Amino acid sequence: MYYHFEEGKVLQVQKKAGKLQAELKLFPSAESARCAACGRCFRPGRIDDRVTAVVDEKVANQIKEGMRVRVEVTTPAIYGPVFVVFGLPLLGLIGAGLLTYGLGGGELAVAAAALAGAVCGLLCAMFGFRQLMRRAERKFRVIDIAEELNNDENSV
Repeated sequence: MYYHFEEGKVLQVQKKAGKLQAELKLFPSAESARCAACGRCFRPGRIDDRVTAVVDEKVANQIKEGMRVRVEVTTPAIYGPVFVVFGLPLLGLIGAGLLTYGLGGGELAVAAAALAGAVCGLLCAMFGFRQLMRRAERKFRVIDIAEELNNDENSV
């Protein structure tokens, strides 16, 4: 796992499933050159600078909308999802091709079976392992209030 810290502004505070959560706008601004150069938050077509974070218990009673806070970002290892996304289609390709070849199929039948195996492996990876993919997403937790930013009306 990899940890790093960012700062954000609280847009909304709400209680879900017994935990206090805050919707945040992360800094630096998505329009800044520093933010665009990093690339961690890029999603297809946009930069994802709004996130929902769990609020740590020590700051839960102090947090309000509009405050600036420090956020711990946890990025888990992605070895499992990488294996699933690339490994299952590859196993389907090789397995279906070898099975068809072993059953005495011709070249066209082996190629078609290998393609079908790869497609089945990819579909299995996409729909069968969604929970594994969700565990590989970044997690956000508000750990502190950025007092110097709130008091001085500074911007990041």
